[in-house]
Amino acid sequence: MHKENVEQQQKEVKRLESMMNKVMIQVNQTEPKLVNTLTSQVVSMKQSMEEELMQLTKSLLSDWSKSQANNSVSLPQVSAMLESHLSLFSADRTGQVDWASLAVGGSIISTPHTTTHPTPGQVLSLLGIPIWQHSTSPRQILQPHAGSGQCWAFAGQSGQVVLQLGEVVRVTGVTIEHIRPSPDISSAPRNILVWAHEDNKSILNLTYSISPSSSSVQTFLIPRPTFLPFSQLRLQVSSNWGHPEYTCLYRVRVHGTQVKEDVMIVTEQDMRDS
Repeated sequence: MHKENVEQQQKEVKRLESMMNKVMIQVNQTEPKLVNTLTSQVVSMKQSMEEELMQLTKSLLSDWSKSQANNSVSLPQVSAMLESHLSLFSADRTGQVDWASLAVGGSIISTPHTTTHPTPGQVLSLLGIPIWQHSTSPRQILQPHAGSGQCWAFAGQSGQVVLQLGEVVRVTGVTIEHIRPSPDISSAPRNILVWAHEDNKSILNLTYSISPSSSSVQTFLIPRPTFLPFSQLRLQVSSNWGHPEYTCLYRVRVHGTQVKEDVMIVTEQDMRDS
């Protein structure tokens, strides 16, 4: 009886050793694939940034040449020219400055009652068991995306995110972007409420369209622009287009007019006096 137990244990040890060998082979095969995937994405993002910077540089040189041909250019004029072009540069694809962008100082404050979901397509499995999952940060929605799957995914069909704008702004509109064509358009957000976070006041109720004729980048204007400026917005996604597990946000832009601090103080005082 003891001999049979020993033989059975030896067989179990051999079986486990065999499984471990398979695991090591799978890991060795998976690692290069993961490295190649990440390298490819980094190269793509670098190329995109280089192209945009080259276009910006050419535009600056063109304006500089025209100014030099007419007369001398002062340092304040150069500064104003540079600020104008940088504003256009940050207004990618909309023609408007994005005050939520990381490039102008935007950030994520919090994601109330919302759980980040592993990025779709970024799960590695071994023998049918997930061994690695990649989850993007909510910060992803404040910067250009490199391609499909480069979104902030949150669990379920509803979620919230609070944005800190780069400046105090009188907000006039919000732009939502979802990649097209998409592997699964049902994960796109559908109904979104936009709140002035500090005042807890709803300022916009929008529906993102996934119809074939609609653009991937959709701008929604606030029907009654806010008189008082603010620096924090809360986006409340109440539904998506049918995906039962998660919702993907690729990019959120916030547009409006920057308000200088002294003007803001006067405006608030005027309202209290009125």
